[in-house]
Amino acid sequence: MSAKRPFFGQVHKTTARLNLGFEQALENLSSLERLGLLREKREFFKTCLLTLEEMRGWANYEIGEAISQRAEKDWIRFGRLRFRREKKRRDPNDVLIEAERLTRKSRKGVA
Repeated sequence: MSAKRPFFGQVHKTTARLNLGFEQALENLSSLERLGLLREKREFFKTCLLTLEEMRGWANYEIGEAISQRAEKDWIRFGRLRFRREKKRRDPNDVLIEAERLTRKSRKGVA
């Protein structure tokens, strides 16, 4: 169970590093343009910027989807485990009290 927590922390740290890498690439490309290296290649420069931003957006989207799917599976799994644990620890009298409550409720619905 404790193996899950480091997984999500690592994913978030790695995603942050990935985004920093994209940011560094964008800054480096802009620096080359400011130095005059890409002035004659304006379309190339703009296309590279847009491509990097698109790649960053796509990567973040796919990573977000994967995190969401993993979190949903964990939510369901741990919910079931919690329910089973609570069911094992439930007082047998609780079942009788609940049955009596349901019986009263159904009688009110008939009356």
